[in-house]
Amino acid sequence: MSGVSKIRLISSLEGDRIRVQMPEERFLREVEASALELGEASALSDADKELLALALQLKPLGQVELVSDDYSVQNMAEALGIGYRGLTTRGIQRRFKWLLYCPGCHRVFDRPPIDGLCPHCGSEIKRKPVEAHPLRGRKTP
Repeated sequence: MSGVSKIRLISSLEGDRIRVQMPEERFLREVEASALELGEASALSDADKELLALALQLKPLGQVELVSDDYSVQNMAEALGIGYRGLTTRGIQRRFKWLLYCPGCHRVFDRPPIDGLCPHCGSEIKRKPVEAHPLRGRKTP
């Protein structure tokens, strides 16, 4: 972070223009469950999940809009009914449900293995879309 960026961040925090907040555990669990159902769990970082959970938590308080070029974050936001838009990309065109599978032994997984490898044959777990749904119109311009 450059010196100017750091000064702006500190100034924004001290001036109450930025607030640091963690999501409640129940919203994190809801995001985790949706991520597993959609096959996005392995594509989302902990920070992505926290961001989605906080947006879900704040949604009842008014309009929430996530700004992210990450298609997995956009896919999850669409599924959770959270407004979103890309910053430098056009964004997703459809909402996908993904299948986790092993290309070596063709086993299918509900959850991604911790190390990302098939416990049966050692191949790297892959994912492929199995359902494509039209956007629900929650995407903001």
